[in-house]
Amino acid sequence: MASPSSFTYCCPPSSSPVWSEPLYSLRPEHARERLQDDSVETVTSMEQAKVEEKIQEVFSSYKFNHLVPRLILQREKHFHYLKRGLRQLTDAYECLDASRPWLCYWILHSLELLDEPIPQMVATDVCQFLELCQSPEGGFGGGPGQYPHLAPTYAAVNALCIIGTEEAYDVINREKLLQYLYSLKQPDGSFLMHVGGEVDVRSAYCAASVASLTNIITPDLFEGTAEWIARCQNWEGGIGGVPGMEAHGGYTFCGLAALVILKKERFLNLKSLLQWVTGRQMRFEGGFQGRCNKLVDGCYSFWQAGLLPLLHRALHAQVAALQWAHVESSPGHNGKCQRPGREQSICVHTGWHPPSFPGSIHNSPLTMGDPALSMSRWMFHQQALQEYILMCCQCPTGGLLDKPGKSRDFYHTCYCLSGLSIAQHFGSGAMLHDVVLGVPENALLVLHS
Repeated sequence: MASPSSFTYCCPPSSSPVWSEPLYSLRPEHARERLQDDSVETVTSMEQAKVEEKIQEVFSSYKFNHLVPRLILQREKHFHYLKRGLRQLTDAYECLDASRPWLCYWILHSLELLDEPIPQMVATDVCQFLELCQSPEGGFGGGPGQYPHLAPTYAAVNALCIIGTEEAYDVINREKLLQYLYSLKQPDGSFLMHVGGEVDVRSAYCAASVASLTNIITPDLFEGTAEWIARCQNWEGGIGGVPGMEAHGGYTFCGLAALVILKKERFLNLKSLLQWVTGRQMRFEGGFQGRCNKLVDGCYSFWQAGLLPLLHRALHAQVAALQWAHVESSPGHNGKCQRPGREQSICVHTGWHPPSFPGSIHNSPLTMGDPALSMSRWMFHQQALQEYILMCCQCPTGGLLDKPGKSRDFYHTCYCLSGLSIAQHFGSGAMLHDVVLGVPENALLVLHS
C-alpha cells in the first residue's frame, strides 16, 4: 500500500502564518504518487485504486474550477450542522443510542475548535442530560439508565470539561468515579471497558484521561498499567488492542496518550513507533490510514497525526535527558549549569528527511544534537494533510467525512477538525509556529499543548 516515503517538504516563510506554496496535490507530477501494483491485482490494491480514482476526480475538479487555488474551511456550514445536532438528530443516529455522551463530546469539541461559543442554555441542557447518564455506581453510561462504561465515561467527562463551568464540574461524582475505576482494574495493570467486559488499550487511556482530568489518580490505581501497554507494542512499532495484536492508529494513540498522562512514555520504543506512524500517511491522498494496507480515512487525521506532537515532546525530552546526563558526567562539571528547557533547544533544526531517505531519523539513532527533531514543524507532511481534509472531507452542506463518497457524521467532523488543527499549528506558547493552508480564516484553535 502506498505511503508517503517520497514526500518533499516545502516550508513556508517563517514570517507568514499562511501557506503560500502551490498546492501539493495539484502538481503536474502528483499522479506518479498513485499505487503501483506491478500488474498483480489483489482485493486490497483494487480497493485502493478505486479510492485514488475518486480522489483524483476531486483534485481535477478543484483544479479546473479554481484558476487561483484557495482552499476554504466552510466554517459557517459546519457550525450550523453542529448546532442542529445538539438539539435534534435524524433517525440515522438511532444506532448510537448507547453512545449519546459521545455525540455531546464530538459536537462540543468541534464547536470548540471552530471557536464558537456554547450558549449558556445549551450548556445547561448538556450538563443535565449527562447527569442522567451518570450511574449511581460511578462512571457514565451511553444514555440515561444504561450500565456505566469507560468509553462514554471518557466522552462525558471531556464534554463537561469543555463546558468548563462550575455547574458542569459539579455533575461528576469523583468519589464514585474512583470506585468505578478500581472495579475495572485488572491484576496485570489493564482495565475492563465495563464490568464483565473486554480489555484493550482504549480502557487504559479512558481511565487515565478521566482520572487525570478529575484529579483522582492514586499511586496504586495505575500500578502495572504502563508495563501492560508496553507489551501491546508489536514488531511493527505501533500498538495493538492487546499484546500480540496488529498495530492500529486508534489503539496506538490511546496507548501513547495514556503513557504521556502517566509520565511513562519511556516504556515504549519511541523510534520504532515514529517510524510506524509516519509510514501511515498516504503518499497520493495526503491523509492517514489506520493500519498497514488499509484505506485513507479522515478520522485518522487525528488518531495518527495526533501521535506526532506527543512523540515530538517525548523524543525531545529523551534527547534532553541524554545531553544532561552527558553534561553531568563530563570532566570538570561543577553542577552549576542549567538543565536544558523548552527555550533552550538542544536540537537546532537543519531539515528533516522523510522516511527511507539517507540520513533519515529511521536510519540512524536519535543522539544529542540530532537535526531530525525540527523546531518548526511536526514529522509529517502538514500541507498534504490539510489539502486532504479541505478538498476531500468537507460535505457541501456542512460536516466532514471519511473520504469522498462517504456520508458526513459528527465523529468524522470532530476528528477531521482535530487533525486539521494539528496540521496548522506546531508547538505552543513561545514555540508556536503556525502554517495555515488557504485563507487565514481557516485557522482553528490550537488542539495540542
